[in-house]
Amino acid sequence: MEGAETLLLFSTRKGAGKMIFTCEEHIDIAIDEYVDETEQAPDIAPMDNNEKQCSFCEKKAVYVVGN
Repeated sequence: MEGAETLLLFSTRKGAGKMIFTCEEHIDIAIDEYVDETEQAPDIAPMDNNEKQCSFCEKKAVYVVGN
């Protein structure tokens, strides 16, 4: 059950599931916050829909930082 062990390790790692929505202006702050809290490098992906708001201001989010 190697796949099950891998899934368990992924789901229990520090910061698993944390996501920060951010605009272009605040991407650096989002990355810093994620690394400070999880001690890991985040995945960064463009947002497909613009319904989410930036975690740091009133603008629409264009990136999601997390894993």
